[in-house]
This record gives sequence, C-alpha cells and structure tokens, in this order.
Amino acid sequence: MKKWRDRNKLPVALVSMAVFCLFTLSDVMAKETEVMPQDGAETQYRHNVGLETITVTAEKREEDIQDVPVSITALSSLQIEDAGISTISDISTRIPNLTIFNWGSRSYSFVFVRGIGATKNEPAIGFYVDDVNYLSSGVFDTNLFDIERIEVLRGPQGTLYGRNSLGGVINIITRKPDNEFHSRLTATAGNFNKAEVNAALRAPVVKDKLFLGLSAMFAERDGYIENDFLNRDMDYRESFSGRAMLRWLPNDRLDFTLNLDGEKINDGVFPLTTWDEVKRRPFHVNYDFEGENERDIFGSSLRAVYEAPLFKLTSITAWREWQNDVSFDPDFTPLKMFTGFVNSDNNQLTQELRFSSHEGDTDLKWLFGAYYFKNNSEVGTQTFNHQSPGGRYAFSDLTSEGYAFFGQATYTLFNKLDLTAGLRYDHEDKDMDHASHLKFGGMVVPGSARKLIDSEDYQKWLPKFGVSYRWTPQIMSYASITKGYRAGGFNYYFIDPADVSFAPEFSWNYEVGAKSSWFDNRLILNAAMFYIDLKEQQLTHMGQMGGRHITITRNAGESHSLGFEVETIIRPINGLELEAGLGYVNAQFDEYKDAGIDYKDKRTPLVPEYTYNIAAQYRHPLISSFELFGKKDVLDFFGRVELLGVGQSYWDYANELEQKPYELVNLRVGLETKHLDLVLWCKNLFDTGYEAVVLEFSHLPPPQHAQPGDPRTIGITMTGRF
Repeated sequence: MKKWRDRNKLPVALVSMAVFCLFTLSDVMAKETEVMPQDGAETQYRHNVGLETITVTAEKREEDIQDVPVSITALSSLQIEDAGISTISDISTRIPNLTIFNWGSRSYSFVFVRGIGATKNEPAIGFYVDDVNYLSSGVFDTNLFDIERIEVLRGPQGTLYGRNSLGGVINIITRKPDNEFHSRLTATAGNFNKAEVNAALRAPVVKDKLFLGLSAMFAERDGYIENDFLNRDMDYRESFSGRAMLRWLPNDRLDFTLNLDGEKINDGVFPLTTWDEVKRRPFHVNYDFEGENERDIFGSSLRAVYEAPLFKLTSITAWREWQNDVSFDPDFTPLKMFTGFVNSDNNQLTQELRFSSHEGDTDLKWLFGAYYFKNNSEVGTQTFNHQSPGGRYAFSDLTSEGYAFFGQATYTLFNKLDLTAGLRYDHEDKDMDHASHLKFGGMVVPGSARKLIDSEDYQKWLPKFGVSYRWTPQIMSYASITKGYRAGGFNYYFIDPADVSFAPEFSWNYEVGAKSSWFDNRLILNAAMFYIDLKEQQLTHMGQMGGRHITITRNAGESHSLGFEVETIIRPINGLELEAGLGYVNAQFDEYKDAGIDYKDKRTPLVPEYTYNIAAQYRHPLISSFELFGKKDVLDFFGRVELLGVGQSYWDYANELEQKPYELVNLRVGLETKHLDLVLWCKNLFDTGYEAVVLEFSHLPPPQHAQPGDPRTIGITMTGRF
C-alpha cells in the first residue's frame, strides 16, 4: 500500500532531468544561429498567424465548426497538448457552462452542462468515443491519450444522439493511422510522486491499403489526502490504458476500422471527512479501513464506411464490458463500525447504421438511420455492521434494451438561409431483478428478505427545428428548438416500494446564437443564449438502510435554466494567442416540494452561476537552426498562463450548503523543437482551496461531509516525436 509523502517535494529524478535538459538546450542556443523553417503540419501551424480551422463531426458529418448552427466548443490535438489536458476533468471549466465533479473514485462523475446533469442512474450528458456511446457515467473519467480532438455540444441533442443527451454531448475522437509514419513518446514527472508515460505509433502496413495504430498510457501518483489513523494516503491513483487500431481500405469506396481498447485502474477511494474538518485541515482524514477501487474495462468496435454514388453508409458496431469493485468505510471514522463493498459487472452492445448525403455544397443535406443497444448491469452490495455483528446484502440485475429511428435534413435557400428539421423515435425496455436481506450473527433476520421483479418500457419522440442565416461568408446566426430526453429506470437500493422505479425526464431547449470570424481569421467570436424548460426532473434523495447511506432517485421537480455562452480566440500577432470563454446559468426550481418543504425559486444544486476561462500563450523562435539527433531543427520558447473561474453554487436543494466562488491559475513554460519538447508546468499555482464535493448523510453526525479540491501540483513533461 502506498505511504504518505511530502506533498510539496519534487522527486530528485525530476529536478535532475529538468536541469540536464535546460543546460543542454541552452548550450545549443549559444552555438547555433542559422535560420531554418520548421516542417510538419503541427509545427507549421504553431507559427501561423491565422487561427486553425477545426473540422468537427458534431452533426455526424464533417463540417467546419464555424458552419455548425449549434453551441459547440472543439479542442484540437494541438490545443489539448498546449493546455496539458490528459483527463476528462481537465476540460471542466475550460469550456463555458461545462462542470465535471470527479470525487470519491473514478467511478463517480457528476457532469453538468447548462445546469442539466445527473448524480445517479442514467447520465444526462451523452459521452462518445469514436462514435461509440458509453452508456454509464461510471466510465466517463478516463485517461486521454493520442486524441485528435474533443467536441462538447451544449443543449439537448436528442434527434441525432437520442436518450441521455438532454444536457449535451461530449465527443472524443482519437487519431487514425494513415500513409504517414508517426511515433510519439511523452513522459511526465511531478510532485506527489507523479509518473506518467504515454506512447503512440501509427504507420502504414501496406501503402494506401492497410494501416496500424498503437497507443498506451501508464499513470500513477500518491494521494493528495492523508489518512492519519492508518498513516497512508487515501486517494492514490494507478492506471494503465491501451488502444490498438487497424484500418483497411480495400478500394476507394470502402473504409474499415477495427478498434480495441482496455483500461485497468487501482485507486484509493472516498477521502471524505466532515465539512468543518475540510475547512480546517483539508488534506487529512481518519479511517480504520482504507478501501480501494479496482476497475477493468475492455472495448471493441468496428466502423465501416461505404461511399456509394448517391449516399454515404456508415455502420458502427461496438461491444464494451467493465467490472468495478469498490470497498470503503461508510462511517468515515476511526471506529470499527461499518465496512462497505460494491461489486458491479457491466456489458453493453451498440449498433448504429446511418445513411447520409455526401459532404459538399449542395442545397439539400440529409441523414437518417437506426440505432440499437443492449446493456446489462449486475450490482452486488454488502454492508457489514461490526457491532451487531451482521449487515445488509443486496443484489440487483438490470437489463436495458432499446432501439431508435432518426433523421435530419437541412435545405439551403438563396445560398444563405438554412432550414433544418429532425425527428427521432426512441424506445426502451428495462427489467430489474432485485433481492436483499439482513443478517445478524450469521443468520438471515426473519422477515428481512425482499425480492422484487419489475419491468418498464419508455418511448419518446424527439424533434428538432432550426434556422440559420449566413450574412457574409464569415458571419452566421442561428435559432433552434430541440427536445431532450433522459431515460427512467430503477433504484438499486430502496426502502419504500414506491421508490422502485422512476419516470423519464425531458427538456425543451430554445436557443439563438451567432458565429463569426474577423481580420483574415485572426479573431473568432461566438455567442449563444438559451432557455431550457425541464419537466419530470429526476432528483436524488439521501436515506439510510442497514447502517449505511443510500441514494434514491424520484421524479420530484420541474425547473428552468437560462443563460449564455461567449467564446473568443484572438491571434493578433505571430506567436501570441489569447483565449477567453464565459458561461452564465440561472437554474432554478419552478416546482418542487419534499417533506413539507417548498423549494420553489431555489437554485438547483451543483450548478455554478458562472464559469470563465482566460488564457494567454506565446511562442517565440529562440534558435533559428541547430542539429538534433543528426537532423536540422529549430528551438522555440513556449509559455501559457490560464485563469479558470467558477462562480457561486450550492450543494443542496435548500441552498444552505454554499460553494463560494474561486479561481485557479495554471502555468506552463518550456522549450520546443520539431522533435523534442520540454515543458515545466504548475496547476493551481496559488494552492487555492475549494471543495470537490459536499454531501449530506442522514446517518452521520454531523451530516455534512466533503472532499477538498486538488492542491497545487507541479511537474515536468518531455515529448519526443520520431
């Protein structure tokens, strides 16, 4: 088990590597003066004055992001590298009105967009990797490596993406192999004994026909939070991820891509303590039982694309499975009271088939298709009461199966006006088989056994209407009305049989926006305003059963969310880039009563009033020509500073547990060549304190427990391209 280490100590190897590399490059700087241009697409772009054009597949066809009439943020591979993004949580607050709460373990992620999100059961935000839908939010928090781009769509995306995308969609697109040989190795070291290595290789096996891509990532660090009772760190992280991709082009019309990926993690879990203790000593807890989280994931997909003379046919078939085993201390004290175990086994099969018109300047663009999924989750829980002795045991088997038909078309009038209409029919069947009982002294307590078999089916029509107008080739405005839908389901744990199931929730999103580029694409300015009406809202309630807390989902409220997003990127001179984004949300309950308390006009929890991001980065040539590894190269200085702000929010329905506004400053500075980069970085430069989560447990005194946000971390990253 990992021991606690000085959280501000930098490993000797890290310092040695930094000093050696800086002195070596400084020596090269002093000797070389000859001018030489960089080559390669990535290094060429680093010195362009105009901003990069990003092609996205947000509406399941390739389009320039500035031509898509949707509020969307896309991060290219270079932007991901420049910002040091390596996990899903890293994109939170860098994108307006996106908030991701990662706490407890990597299997617990609360994702909110525009005030819409979920803390339990079905997610409210769609999550896709290479067009494959991850059906459970328990696998959202994963490492990012060898990524081509990240797309975040805000607002309901029900027509093209279907169920569980009523808040928005996050798309992750990985790099694909082609005729070019690419190899890359990145190594990172930092405080808390952080070590991270990722490698990628993409190469042609048979020119123009067969291509191979391989990538992997290993990451580990000590925990930020010390368990004083056991003298160990709690929230350590260790993971290994890998991906293999084989692409085959039998002719100029067919494109097949086989993708295999896997991940194995072994983490510390649930470093929670009382909220008062977090404010007083934020990185200390006292448990008698450490606990851990082991998660294994395997996934495979086959993507087939056929370019017929009159249409494009795309098929994505995917299988994913994951096992998640968690052990923890549910009383969060040094007393030997309770020990909890949660074991889950999950698998999913998805199939999407779609026909679409070819990309190009045609008056009519259309797409229609069908989607099928089947998902099975087996969840077993055990809570031992060491004082009885005894405990509660429960097992739930949940199966979901559904299908959908969808279509969307856009017609262009006068080469300027686009009219869009879309419709999706979603159908889903769910079945649950649940059994539970209490034990005392090794015997089942009479009358405590409970067995329940239930099933539900849901069906929804999800329309979309939109209009956009291109005033000039660089300025476009749009308006849209879309419907979103989050599936209903079952509670794994419940006390009252009336809480066994809950109904779907849905939203209507009304949006207007504008996209523009100025000064020969040196300035991009986009903005959107929205109003979301949320009905049959699924809300989470805390309860107690068998000595441990449980969460129950009920349809108990209606709310609205209104606000705006503004984003801009400016490149005023060669090498200097300025970025800014601002999101504002006012999300309130319109109708919600519980236990005689009326929460009308209260702000919905876990929704910051605003988020903003400001970044400035600068690249400047230092050495015009020198020789590295026997090849001519250049040397650049790179610097980037970020200010990330999060506004006031609440952790509870009564708005009594307040998270005050806070700001984080990140810094990156380094030296870059065409083949080798060396970057020193710091996250949370001023060691700002904030809470990652605050929860109320009805069975604990005091009920408010919390986990602190990440402290200041520093390190060095070296990247080699060969």
